[in-house]
Amino acid sequence: DDAISGAIPLGISFPFYGNSFSSLRVCTNGFIGFGSMVPLFFGPNLPSLEASGNVVAALWTDLILDAEGHIYTQQIGDVFVIQFENIARFGSQSERVTCEIVLRQTGEILIQYKQLPPNFSDYSIGIQDGQRSKGLQIAYHSNYAQAQLSVRIVPPGCDGWLTVAADGPAGFDANLS
Repeated sequence: DDAISGAIPLGISFPFYGNSFSSLRVCTNGFIGFGSMVPLFFGPNLPSLEASGNVVAALWTDLILDAEGHIYTQQIGDVFVIQFENIARFGSQSERVTCEIVLRQTGEILIQYKQLPPNFSDYSIGIQDGQRSKGLQIAYHSNYAQAQLSVRIVPPGCDGWLTVAADGPAGFDANLS
């Protein structure tokens, strides 16, 4: 419960908020980070000074890695995959989650969901920079994630059709380009 792995080599150079990372750490609570991390059992609204910097949250909530659950990592060419397989929710071992984070060498992040408990909303999904001042909150304590959902996060300049600027209302504004 509430554990963080040692540094795991990516085998690729992953660009994230203007930095380049060659390793990551995995937290049993459904998120990864580049550098030192705190294993918070709750997923905060991102960006947050409470959370670690340089994080990608697939399903940040209080999860338990028991004998039935596994976390797998694998490099496949220019892609690195982190899979949370059959991980139990704290306080409800019968409720299980399966999801994965796919990191592409271009900086693209793909978060995919396979299995989630019904009416599940106690989690955070998003990303946050190293200074913990910039982030992209995709979901926070809402019934957003569901089986077969994929979330694609593309850095500016990679795709060209959507950018996120830090000068809009509430700190973020989506601009079509």
